[in-house]
Amino acid sequence: MTKPLLRWPVLRDSAAGNSYIPPSFFGEKPTGKHTLLATVWRLTGAHHDGQKSDARRIGMYMRYLKTRLDGKDHFSFVEQVCLFGCNEGFIPWLLLKQMAPSQDEAYLWHVSVATALKGTEYSGSVLVIDLKPKQRKSNLSLYELEDVWGYSDGGWTPILARLSGLFIDADPATVNRDEFSIADGERVEPIYEFLYLAGSVADGKLTGGWTAPPASPTNAALLFPDALRYFSRCMGDEAARWHL
Repeated sequence: MTKPLLRWPVLRDSAAGNSYIPPSFFGEKPTGKHTLLATVWRLTGAHHDGQKSDARRIGMYMRYLKTRLDGKDHFSFVEQVCLFGCNEGFIPWLLLKQMAPSQDEAYLWHVSVATALKGTEYSGSVLVIDLKPKQRKSNLSLYELEDVWGYSDGGWTPILARLSGLFIDADPATVNRDEFSIADGERVEPIYEFLYLAGSVADGKLTGGWTAPPASPTNAALLFPDALRYFSRCMGDEAARWHL
Protein backbone atom coordinates (compact mmCIF):
# COMPACT_ATOMS: atom_id res chain seq x y z
CA MET A 1 0.00 0.00 0.00
CA THR A 2 1.33 3.43 -0.90
CA LYS A 3 0.92 6.55 1.16
CA PRO A 4 -2.15 8.68 0.34
CA LEU A 5 -1.64 10.60 -2.88
CA LEU A 6 -3.18 14.01 -2.79
CA ARG A 7 -3.04 15.94 -6.05
CA TRP A 8 -3.76 14.39 -9.42
CA PRO A 9 -3.98 15.85 -12.95
CA VAL A 10 -7.46 14.95 -14.18
CA LEU A 11 -8.39 15.33 -17.84
CA ARG A 12 -11.85 15.14 -19.36
CA ASP A 13 -12.84 12.84 -22.19
CA SER A 14 -15.38 15.03 -23.96
CA ALA A 15 -16.62 12.19 -26.14
CA ALA A 16 -17.29 9.79 -23.27
CA GLY A 17 -18.25 12.49 -20.78
CA ASN A 18 -15.86 11.14 -18.18
CA SER A 19 -12.76 12.43 -16.45
CA TYR A 20 -9.57 10.41 -16.26
CA ILE A 21 -5.98 10.56 -15.08
CA PRO A 22 -3.50 10.45 -17.97
CA PRO A 23 -1.41 7.22 -17.95
CA SER A 24 1.74 9.22 -18.63
CA PHE A 25 1.43 10.75 -15.17
CA PHE A 26 2.11 7.34 -13.64
CA GLY A 27 4.51 6.07 -16.30
CA GLU A 28 2.24 3.07 -16.71
CA LYS A 29 -1.25 2.02 -17.70
CA PRO A 30 -3.94 3.13 -15.25
CA THR A 31 -4.99 0.53 -12.68
CA GLY A 32 -8.19 0.22 -10.73
CA LYS A 33 -6.65 2.53 -8.13
CA HIS A 34 -6.21 5.30 -10.65
CA THR A 35 -9.68 4.83 -12.07
CA LEU A 36 -11.19 5.05 -8.60
CA LEU A 37 -9.44 8.30 -7.82
CA ALA A 38 -10.42 9.76 -11.17
CA THR A 39 -14.02 8.89 -10.40
CA VAL A 40 -13.80 10.51 -6.97
CA TRP A 41 -12.40 13.70 -8.43
CA ARG A 42 -15.00 13.68 -11.23
CA LEU A 43 -17.82 13.35 -8.73
CA THR A 44 -16.45 16.26 -6.74
CA GLY A 45 -16.25 18.44 -9.84
CA ALA A 46 -12.48 18.65 -10.16
CA HIS A 47 -10.91 19.58 -13.48
CA HIS A 48 -7.44 20.14 -14.85
CA ASP A 49 -7.31 23.62 -16.35
CA GLY A 50 -4.43 25.27 -14.51
CA GLN A 51 -6.84 26.90 -12.06
CA LYS A 52 -7.95 25.91 -8.59
CA SER A 53 -11.02 23.70 -8.86
CA ASP A 54 -13.99 23.79 -6.51
CA ALA A 55 -13.39 20.16 -5.50
CA ARG A 56 -12.34 21.04 -1.97
CA ARG A 57 -15.65 22.82 -1.51
CA ILE A 58 -17.79 19.76 -2.14
CA GLY A 59 -15.60 16.86 -1.03
CA MET A 60 -16.33 15.35 2.35
CA TYR A 61 -12.79 14.70 3.57
CA MET A 62 -10.01 17.26 3.90
CA ARG A 63 -6.58 17.67 5.41
CA TYR A 64 -5.81 20.80 7.40
CA LEU A 65 -2.72 21.97 9.21
CA LYS A 66 -3.53 22.70 12.84
CA THR A 67 -1.49 25.00 15.06
CA ARG A 68 -2.10 26.26 18.59
CA LEU A 69 -2.10 30.05 19.03
CA ASP A 70 -3.47 32.25 21.82
CA GLY A 71 -5.54 29.48 23.34
CA LYS A 72 -7.16 28.51 20.04
CA ASP A 73 -6.64 25.85 17.40
CA HIS A 74 -5.92 27.46 14.03
CA PHE A 75 -6.89 25.43 10.95
CA SER A 76 -5.36 25.99 7.52
CA PHE A 77 -6.78 24.05 4.55
CA VAL A 78 -4.28 21.96 2.59
CA GLU A 79 -6.20 19.62 0.30
CA GLN A 80 -9.01 17.20 -0.23
CA VAL A 81 -8.18 13.60 0.70
CA CYS A 82 -9.64 10.10 0.92
CA LEU A 83 -10.31 8.53 4.31
CA PHE A 84 -11.15 5.03 3.12
CA GLY A 85 -10.01 2.66 0.38
CA CYS A 86 -7.02 0.33 0.69
CA ASN A 87 -5.01 2.19 -1.97
CA GLU A 88 -5.27 5.84 -0.97
CA GLY A 89 -7.30 6.09 2.24
CA PHE A 90 -5.65 7.68 5.24
CA ILE A 91 -7.28 5.39 7.83
CA PRO A 92 -6.17 2.03 6.35
CA TRP A 93 -2.76 3.56 5.57
CA LEU A 94 -2.24 4.64 9.17
CA LEU A 95 -3.56 1.31 10.44
CA LEU A 96 -1.14 -0.62 8.27
CA LYS A 97 1.78 1.36 9.67
CA GLN A 98 1.01 0.16 13.21
CA MET A 99 -0.10 -3.38 12.36
CA ALA A 100 2.02 -6.36 13.42
CA PRO A 101 3.65 -8.19 10.46
CA SER A 102 1.70 -11.40 11.16
CA GLN A 103 -1.61 -9.84 12.21
CA ASP A 104 -4.70 -11.92 11.43
CA GLU A 105 -8.39 -11.78 12.26
CA ALA A 106 -9.93 -10.98 14.59
CA TYR A 107 -8.10 -7.68 14.88
CA LEU A 108 -9.19 -5.14 17.49
CA TRP A 109 -7.50 -1.84 16.75
CA HIS A 110 -7.40 1.87 17.50
CA VAL A 111 -5.94 4.75 15.51
CA SER A 112 -5.42 8.09 17.24
CA VAL A 113 -5.42 10.21 14.11
CA ALA A 114 -3.30 13.21 15.11
CA THR A 115 -0.78 11.03 16.96
CA ALA A 116 -0.48 8.61 14.05
CA LEU A 117 0.03 11.46 11.58
CA LYS A 118 2.87 12.86 13.71
CA GLY A 119 5.00 9.89 12.72
CA THR A 120 4.61 10.64 9.01
CA GLU A 121 5.34 13.41 6.53
CA TYR A 122 1.90 14.78 7.45
CA SER A 123 2.96 15.79 10.96
CA GLY A 124 0.88 18.72 12.19
CA SER A 125 -2.07 17.71 10.06
CA VAL A 126 -5.59 16.77 11.05
CA LEU A 127 -8.42 15.21 9.06
CA VAL A 128 -11.69 17.12 8.81
CA ILE A 129 -15.07 15.88 7.59
CA ASP A 130 -17.72 18.03 5.95
CA LEU A 131 -20.91 16.12 6.78
CA LYS A 132 -23.09 18.21 4.46
CA PRO A 133 -20.96 18.96 1.39
CA LYS A 134 -23.94 19.25 -0.96
CA GLN A 135 -25.40 22.02 1.20
CA ARG A 136 -22.21 24.08 1.19
CA LYS A 137 -23.99 27.29 0.18
CA SER A 138 -26.46 27.14 3.04
CA ASN A 139 -24.85 24.97 5.71
CA LEU A 140 -21.39 24.47 7.20
CA SER A 141 -20.87 21.31 9.27
CA LEU A 142 -17.19 20.55 9.86
CA TYR A 143 -15.96 17.88 12.25
CA GLU A 144 -12.39 16.93 13.19
CA LEU A 145 -11.80 13.17 13.09
CA GLU A 146 -9.84 12.38 16.25
CA ASP A 147 -10.02 8.63 16.87
CA VAL A 148 -11.07 5.48 15.04
CA TRP A 149 -11.61 2.07 16.63
CA GLY A 150 -12.15 -1.00 14.46
CA TYR A 151 -13.00 -4.69 14.71
CA SER A 152 -11.70 -6.51 11.62
CA ASP A 153 -13.09 -10.01 11.20
CA GLY A 154 -14.88 -12.12 8.61
CA GLY A 155 -13.87 -9.84 5.76
CA TRP A 156 -15.57 -6.79 7.30
CA THR A 157 -14.57 -3.97 9.62
CA PRO A 158 -17.17 -2.06 11.63
CA ILE A 159 -15.61 1.11 12.99
CA LEU A 160 -16.37 3.61 15.71
CA ALA A 161 -15.25 7.17 15.00
CA ARG A 162 -14.88 9.96 17.53
CA LEU A 163 -15.49 13.43 16.14
CA SER A 164 -15.11 16.93 17.49
CA GLY A 165 -17.64 19.43 16.17
CA LEU A 166 -15.99 22.56 14.81
CA PHE A 167 -19.01 24.08 13.05
CA ILE A 168 -22.45 22.48 13.29
CA ASP A 169 -25.12 23.83 10.93
CA ALA A 170 -23.31 27.17 10.78
CA ASP A 171 -23.86 29.93 8.26
CA PRO A 172 -21.10 29.43 5.64
CA ALA A 173 -21.10 33.14 4.90
CA THR A 174 -19.62 33.80 8.33
CA VAL A 175 -16.68 31.37 8.05
CA ASN A 176 -13.59 31.26 5.87
CA ARG A 177 -13.24 27.54 5.15
CA ASP A 178 -9.56 27.96 4.26
CA GLU A 179 -8.47 29.61 7.50
CA PHE A 180 -10.33 29.59 10.80
CA SER A 181 -9.75 29.34 14.54
CA ILE A 182 -11.66 27.41 17.19
CA ALA A 183 -11.44 27.95 20.95
CA ASP A 184 -11.71 24.89 23.17
CA GLY A 185 -15.05 26.07 24.53
CA GLU A 186 -16.47 26.38 21.02
CA ARG A 187 -16.03 22.71 20.19
CA VAL A 188 -18.92 20.28 20.56
CA GLU A 189 -17.47 16.98 21.75
CA PRO A 190 -17.29 14.08 22.01
CA ILE A 191 -19.44 12.90 19.09
CA TYR A 192 -19.47 9.27 17.93
CA GLU A 193 -20.43 7.54 14.72
CA PHE A 194 -20.60 3.89 13.67
CA LEU A 195 -20.10 2.65 10.11
CA TYR A 196 -18.53 -0.33 8.43
CA LEU A 197 -15.90 -0.94 5.77
CA ALA A 198 -15.69 -3.78 3.26
CA GLY A 199 -12.27 -5.15 4.16
CA SER A 200 -10.23 -6.84 6.86
CA VAL A 201 -6.68 -8.10 7.57
CA ALA A 202 -4.69 -11.30 7.02
CA ASP A 203 -1.02 -12.10 7.65
CA GLY A 204 -0.18 -8.47 8.38
CA LYS A 205 -1.81 -7.14 5.22
CA LEU A 206 -5.07 -5.44 4.33
CA THR A 207 -7.61 -7.55 2.49
CA GLY A 208 -10.56 -6.30 0.50
CA GLY A 209 -11.18 -2.75 -0.61
CA TRP A 210 -11.62 -1.04 2.77
CA THR A 211 -14.33 1.09 1.21
CA ALA A 212 -17.42 2.50 2.89
CA PRO A 213 -20.80 1.40 1.54
CA PRO A 214 -22.90 3.74 -0.61
CA ALA A 215 -25.73 5.65 1.02
CA SER A 216 -28.65 3.32 1.65
CA PRO A 217 -31.35 2.83 4.31
CA THR A 218 -30.13 -0.77 4.76
CA ASN A 219 -26.36 -0.30 5.13
CA ALA A 220 -26.17 0.42 8.86
CA ALA A 221 -23.28 -1.19 10.72
CA LEU A 222 -24.27 -4.57 12.16
CA LEU A 223 -22.50 -5.29 15.44
CA PHE A 224 -22.24 -8.97 16.28
CA PRO A 225 -21.59 -9.95 19.93
CA ASP A 226 -17.77 -9.92 19.85
CA ALA A 227 -17.64 -6.58 18.06
CA LEU A 228 -20.32 -5.15 20.33
CA ARG A 229 -18.37 -6.16 23.43
CA TYR A 230 -15.21 -4.49 22.08
CA PHE A 231 -16.96 -1.24 21.20
CA SER A 232 -18.79 -1.29 24.53
CA ARG A 233 -15.41 -1.37 26.30
CA CYS A 234 -14.19 1.48 24.10
CA MET A 235 -17.28 3.54 24.86
CA GLY A 236 -16.93 2.78 28.56
CA ASP A 237 -13.36 4.08 28.54
CA GLU A 238 -14.49 7.15 26.61
CA ALA A 239 -17.35 7.81 29.04
CA ALA A 240 -14.89 7.74 31.95
CA ARG A 241 -12.44 9.98 30.11
CA TRP A 242 -15.06 12.58 29.27
CA HIS A 243 -17.00 12.19 32.55
CA LEU A 244 -20.16 11.35 30.63
